[in-house]
Amino acid sequence: MIARACAGMGLHPGEEPFIACEHSLAQTMHEAGLTPRVAPAPSAAAATDSNPAAGFYESYQRGDQMTSVRRACAEIGTVPGTQAFQTCVGNLNMTINDDDMDAVMDH
Repeated sequence: MIARACAGMGLHPGEEPFIACEHSLAQTMHEAGLTPRVAPAPSAAAATDSNPAAGFYESYQRGDQMTSVRRACAEIGTVPGTQAFQTCVGNLNMTINDDDMDAVMDH
């Protein structure tokens, strides 16, 4: 579920922003006492379809970040309007910003 939420943000597995996203969402779930839900297995047709998030990363704009972060936090089970949701959004947003800054500093 966490990996799916991070992929839904357009992040790529194995890359630093994806790993940071997973860590942030896992920490939120632990602190909020949430248990992971198991996603249904994708159908054979869905497995062969292209990833709907593909290309999102390349067209990712800062204005889309908050929408993506809020969606990821809701997907892991935090309820919009609650303190857990606001904490998740704040932490994940900060994680993404910190990772973006690290990438700029590395280049």
